[in-house]
Amino acid sequence: MALIWATLVVIFIMYKLLNNIKKKKRYPPGPKGLPIIGHLHLLGKNPHQDFLKLAKTHGPLMYVRLGLVPTIVVSSADTAEKFLKTYDHIFASRPHNEAALYLAYGQKNMITAKHGPYWRNMRKFCTLHLLSNQKINSFQYMRRQQVELMIKSLKNELT
Repeated sequence: MALIWATLVVIFIMYKLLNNIKKKKRYPPGPKGLPIIGHLHLLGKNPHQDFLKLAKTHGPLMYVRLGLVPTIVVSSADTAEKFLKTYDHIFASRPHNEAALYLAYGQKNMITAKHGPYWRNMRKFCTLHLLSNQKINSFQYMRRQQVELMIKSLKNELT
């Protein structure tokens, strides 16, 4: 009976190991991290300088884990341009969010919409009709009025 259990345990472990090898994702090279905090111990007061030091060792495209969040760090302009032009459709999409599904009309606004033709049309509409120079200049009086109200309220609080 013990032999049967031992055999089942060995088969289960082998199955898990083989299954894990198939599912393992390939990430860019990066430093070794710790189990829970990931690579946060490598970052100090100036993370941008620490990332520069790591990039000199591991290359312009590297993988780090900030806590439990896997992160790809791109530290050269050429790599970033290639990365964003080639794979922009993958990284521009937003994750599915149940709250946004109900609060944002089925994820049909520009912030929560999935990247695709609908989002591109929304962005084009906003750029042409809401963020044009003519439209922005038409609200100049209102902006000036709001700034004056804010300054008056700050003066009242200080006195």
